Amino acid sequence: MDLSQDLAFHLKPDDKEFHDRFCPSDRCVCKSDIQYVRITSESQGVRLINQRLRADAEKARCVYLQAVASMEQEVTHLSAHVVSVVELAESLNIGAQGSCHQSVAVHTYELATAKEYLLGDIISPSSLSKLRETLPASIAAEHDRQDHEVDYEQWKANPPAGRKDGYKPYVEPAEDFARDVETGRRKVDSLSDRDLLRAPIFIKNTHLFININDYIFGCAGGTFHPAEIPASMITLPSIQRELHKP
Repeated sequence: MDLSQDLAFHLKPDDKEFHDRFCPSDRCVCKSDIQYVRITSESQGVRLINQRLRADAEKARCVYLQAVASMEQEVTHLSAHVVSVVELAESLNIGAQGSCHQSVAVHTYELATAKEYLLGDIISPSSLSKLRETLPASIAAEHDRQDHEVDYEQWKANPPAGRKDGYKPYVEPAEDFARDVETGRRKVDSLSDRDLLRAPIFIKNTHLFININDYIFGCAGGTFHPAEIPASMITLPSIQRELHKP
């Protein structure tokens, strides 16, 4: 569904000093390309899911001082029970440069109830320590596998085939992780501090992933960093049924 609507606006006096040269005749235009998903069903659960997806798209629309606003939602998995959606968004203010303007959100909903599944809903808490230990190396290996260009369009054409024995150790993870300017710590190492049980999940090609929506490889590396969750860690039967059987 198309929610695109360009926005024309005039600069307020306090903003002219910084943005005047980007807006001919004091008139700025934000270009919009907002596409969202609508699942066809009359069930109450699906209606709620559609409302949430539409609300996400509404939040991505043009606002004052913005030059580009875009969002594309894509269904990566749909069965009689669950749906997974990936949302690719870009927001660029007038005069802004560089590539730190993207975000990737993922969702998996139960169709009957509109419940959104998070990682903590589907794995045993006892698996969390192993996941924390292996996540940086897994992301680094995927980054290397995709020749250091892990954007969603490229990845979905060449997703990982899955690992029968879960995470394998990688001796040489990628060395180009971005580092915190104050501490020098690799940003990927901060994953051990996060509440991963609250991480959203998505299913693609009968494999399950979380996405690290962060610039852990710097701006040029984007925010799409999928990490596969081994099927052996997943304990929720309703999700197990959706996945590849090793």
